[in-house]
Amino acid sequence: MITIYPTDTERLEKILQETHHHELTTNTGTFKLDYPTLYQYYYEYAEELLKNPDTEIPLLEHTIKTLAIQPIHRVQIKNIPNTPIRQIHSQTHGQILSFEGNVKKTRTVFNQITRAAWNCNHCGKTTTIKLAYDSKVTAPKEKCPYCDRKKGYTLDTKHTEFRDVQLFTVQERLEEVQRGFQPVEIKCYLTDSMVQTCKPGDKIKVTGVIDLRNTNNNNRFTEYCIVKDVDFLERNFEDVTITGNDKQLIRKVAGEGDVINRLAEAIVPSLHGNKELKKALLLQLASSDKETHPDGSTQRGDIHILLIGDPGIGKSKLLQGVSQLAPRGVFTSGKSSSGAGLTAAAVKDVDDTWTLEAGAMVLADGGHVCIDEFDKMSENDRSAIHEALEQQTISIAKAGMNTTLHSQCSVLAAANPKFGSFNDKKDLMDQIQLSTPLLSRFDLIFILRDVVDEERDLLLAESILGMGKAPETAFDTEFIRKYISYARRKYSPEMTDEASHHISQFFVKWRNHTQYQQSKANTRQLQALMRLSKASARLRLSDKVEMEDVRLAIDIETYCINSSGDIEMSEGTVVDMRNNQKAKTEELMNKEVQHLKEDYGNSIPNHIMLKQLQNVTGKSRDYVRKWLRNEDECERIILDTVVQTWSVRE
Repeated sequence: MITIYPTDTERLEKILQETHHHELTTNTGTFKLDYPTLYQYYYEYAEELLKNPDTEIPLLEHTIKTLAIQPIHRVQIKNIPNTPIRQIHSQTHGQILSFEGNVKKTRTVFNQITRAAWNCNHCGKTTTIKLAYDSKVTAPKEKCPYCDRKKGYTLDTKHTEFRDVQLFTVQERLEEVQRGFQPVEIKCYLTDSMVQTCKPGDKIKVTGVIDLRNTNNNNRFTEYCIVKDVDFLERNFEDVTITGNDKQLIRKVAGEGDVINRLAEAIVPSLHGNKELKKALLLQLASSDKETHPDGSTQRGDIHILLIGDPGIGKSKLLQGVSQLAPRGVFTSGKSSSGAGLTAAAVKDVDDTWTLEAGAMVLADGGHVCIDEFDKMSENDRSAIHEALEQQTISIAKAGMNTTLHSQCSVLAAANPKFGSFNDKKDLMDQIQLSTPLLSRFDLIFILRDVVDEERDLLLAESILGMGKAPETAFDTEFIRKYISYARRKYSPEMTDEASHHISQFFVKWRNHTQYQQSKANTRQLQALMRLSKASARLRLSDKVEMEDVRLAIDIETYCINSSGDIEMSEGTVVDMRNNQKAKTEELMNKEVQHLKEDYGNSIPNHIMLKQLQNVTGKSRDYVRKWLRNEDECERIILDTVVQTWSVRE
C-alpha cells in the first residue's frame, strides 16, 4: 500500500529558500531544482514528486514562482536517479523518470492542440475542451451548454491553443544491451522550445513523465515519455570511471617502459601472433584529437584500418575483440548491412510522415564501428560511407530533409580477396575488389596471408589444441579500457620539429617511388603517419611526439606496404618490388620455354605454349601473348590456318 504524505507548503518553501537561494534570486526564465538536495531535506515530498508528478509538479512550480524574485517560466528537475529503458514498464506509468540513451530517429515538428475551441453551429457560442497527448480531436457529442441544442460544432482554429511537438525515438545505450538481446526503444515527445534540439546519434539523458498509448484500438498499449528536460551527454572512452588507485597503477605501468608492446599483447590474447597488427589496433583505440584549422576546416583524429586476408586467420575474432574493448563499439557484417544502415535513412512512418533514422556509424559517434565481410557489400553501399570515413559527417538530402549528422568514429573493416584467398601468381591489386578512392581513406591496410611456416604453425596448433602454455597477459580488458581512457582525457600530444621533419623525409621518399603506380602515396598517408605518431605518444602518456613515436608509426606503415608486395621499404631505402616480380615472372617463362624446346624441338604448338606459360606464371592469356611478341628469343610463325607453332631461334 502506497502511503501519501500531505505536502507541507511552508516546509517546502523554507527548504527551497535554504538550498536554492542563489537560483531563486538570480535565475531568470528557467529554475533548476537539484533532486538529491530536495530528497535529503524532504524525502517524503521528493518520493511523492516522482510518483505523482501530475499533481505535485504544478504545486512545485507555483511555490517556486512565488518565491523567485525574477520571473520563472520553466522548472527543471535535475539529477534524478537513472532508470534503464529496459526497466520502464506498466508499473512506472504516471511516474517521472530519468533515463539515458541514443537518439535513433526523429520526426518533423507538428502542431498539436492543447485546448480546442468549438463554436456551436446554432448559437455561435464557444466551448473549450482540454486535450491530452495523442488524444483524437473530435467534436463534443453533448448538447451546447448555452442554447441546449445539438446542432453540431465547428472547430475555431483562431481561438484554439496549439503547441509545437516533435516525436523522436531513444534507444538504450549499446554498452547496456545484454548479449543476445535486442536494444529496447521508447518514443518521446518534445514540446515548444525543446523541439529540434535532438538529432539522430545524440547521446542524451531524458527526464519526463511516462504514459501509455493505444494506437490500434485494441488491448495493447505502449509506453511513451512526455519530456520535461533533456541533457546532452558524451559516451566514449573519456567517460570510463577511473579511481585514484587506477591512476596510480596506470602511471606506474607507463613508467616501466615498452608499454605499447605490453598492452598490445593483451588484445585478443587467444589469437596467436599478429604483433604489428595488434599494435596498430591499440593505436586506433587511442587515436589522436580532431584538429580545427584557422580557416574553419577540420582534420579527423580517428584512425581507420582495413584488413584484407585469407579465410581462417582470425579477422572476425579481432573485430569482435576491438568492438568489446571500445565503450561504444558496434559490430556489423557487410552481408547484412546497406549504405543506409551504416549511415542514415529516411523512413516513412505509418502516418505517411518522413523520419530520419540513424545508422551504425551515427549511433557509434565517439566510438568504433567494426564491419566484417566488407567485400560482400555492393559498390553503391560502400560508396555511401566515403564522406563518413574522411569528413566524419553524413549529409542527408532525402524526402525534403536536408541536414548533416556527425559520425566521428574509427572504422575497422575486414574483407576477403576477390577469389577467396590470395594467389601469389596473380597481381595483388587484381585480387582486391575495392575501389582506389575507398582504399585511400584507410590509414592502414593490412594484407594478411595464410603462409606455411612450420615453426609458426606448430605454435598455432599447440595454442588452439591447448597443448602449449596458455597465453599470459599482464593486463585484463577493463584495465586496457581505463588506460586508454586516462590517456585520451589527459594527453593531447603535439608534433615536435624533429618528428615532423622525419615524417616529411619518409613521405617524400615513399611518394617518389610510387609516383607511377595506380595507388601512389598521397597526403592522406602523410596525415595517417601523423595520427599514428600522436596516438603512440598518447599511449606513452606524453605531451610531445618524440622520435620513438615516429619510428613506431613508420614501422607499422612500412609493414603494411611491404605486405602488399608492390614495394619494399625501410626507413632509409625503398625498393620497387613490381620490377622484381616482373623479372621473376620472365625468368619462369624463359625456363618453361627451354623445357618445351626439349620436348618439341624448335617448333612448339601454339596452344601448348600458351597453356604451359599460363600455368607456371598464373598470368592471363593476353599477358603471355604480349610477352611472346616482345621477346627476341621467339618469333611467331603461322604454318597454316589450323596449326600454329612457335619457332625458337637458337
